[in-house]
Amino acid sequence: TVVNPEKARKQAEQGLKPYFPRAHAIVSRALLGITCADLGPAAIQELPASLDKNQDVAKLKRFGGLMGIKSFALGFPDTILELDLSTKQYQVLSSRAVMDYSTKYANACSPSPSPNPAAIAAANTAVVYVGTFRATVTQADRTSVQTVTHSLGVYTPADFERNRAVEVAARESIIREEFATRVSQKRRRAIRSSLEVWASPSSFME
Repeated sequence: TVVNPEKARKQAEQGLKPYFPRAHAIVSRALLGITCADLGPAAIQELPASLDKNQDVAKLKRFGGLMGIKSFALGFPDTILELDLSTKQYQVLSSRAVMDYSTKYANACSPSPSPNPAAIAAANTAVVYVGTFRATVTQADRTSVQTVTHSLGVYTPADFERNRAVEVAARESIIREEFATRVSQKRRRAIRSSLEVWASPSSFME
């Protein structure tokens, strides 16, 4: 089955990935696989024997001309290994022999952009976290809802997420004790077990 050039490009790229994980394929009159790897001259000289055993390369030799593809090449930093699909012969070229090759190689193989320094600084900066709690106080004769604000400590964002549950639980305990003390002071006869406090964090602020 004859495939179109774009399908050939995708197949070539997929076929290269197991050997060159960062490989990219480009197709025009030539199908160029940029390997993003530096094997060295000796290893490159050994590649034709391996390529001749590859089924995808065999298909290119048979059908490449019908798709308008004249050659298949593997690109390395300074060297290109080219297979002429009409003669079935390999040759090693200097990367300087191909126009704009250095630009194509740089675009395909450049490392991922560095993380934003400002974002890194923000992630590593310790800040004060404040929790806003809604406390529902149930007594024998009435129920009231009050808002309480408590500091949750000084943390970096990542450390806060790891310690959030512990800090919230500690503040809930403090809130319960505070409301229990207030009720006891106002009503000396109040039975402690009649007091129930539910404290849940409604928001967190830096």
